[in-house]
Amino acid sequence: MNRSANPGGDSDIAKIAAVRAAWIRAVEASDVGGLIALATDDIVVVHGEVVSGVKGGSGVQTHSRIVAVFSRQPDASWKVARVIALPG
Repeated sequence: MNRSANPGGDSDIAKIAAVRAAWIRAVEASDVGGLIALATDDIVVVHGEVVSGVKGGSGVQTHSRIVAVFSRQPDASWKVARVIALPG
């Protein structure tokens, strides 16, 4: 990674790590409101062959490994924008 191209990189990495940790805590606590607060308004969740949005507060219960894509917000915070569930 070329850190000179992103002078705030360490700060961004710490912010993303904090969002990731909060996401895991919210999942473990089944805190849907907490998950929604950590997600972008246009979050997309891909689970198997199903693609769904979570806008409006509806959720899906699942147990799996995921890949999360984080999006930098205009206020320099980070939120989860995409979630891709991995098989197995």
